[in-house]
Amino acid sequence: MSISLTMKNVQGKGSKTFKRSGSMNLQDTLNAIVCQQKQFDFEALEKKTTADTINNFNAICEFVVALFDKQFTLEEMMVGCKPDDIDLFNEWIGTALGIDDQSAKKEDESLKN
Repeated sequence: MSISLTMKNVQGKGSKTFKRSGSMNLQDTLNAIVCQQKQFDFEALEKKTTADTINNFNAICEFVVALFDKQFTLEEMMVGCKPDDIDLFNEWIGTALGIDDQSAKKEDESLKN
């Protein structure tokens, strides 16, 4: 499995593509579990603060930074990525957890019916 992420340069000029080749490993799975647990904890909060929201978002971004073996920093990611990249990040988390797109779509459909 090969994945890539293109983000604009921090200086605002041009963009750079980061690549990761090879299969996900157990460290990726552990990082995804930690990220998922932080998301569960966030969702369980009765009253969410701005800090809670930032911590939840950072957990997702920290997973991606680790997934790409720290080829970029959290700060570079925050400046360089687009808002719609979050869907891709969540897909990678699902992959690391062993969730494939087809089974997730079937589950979504069954919940709607």
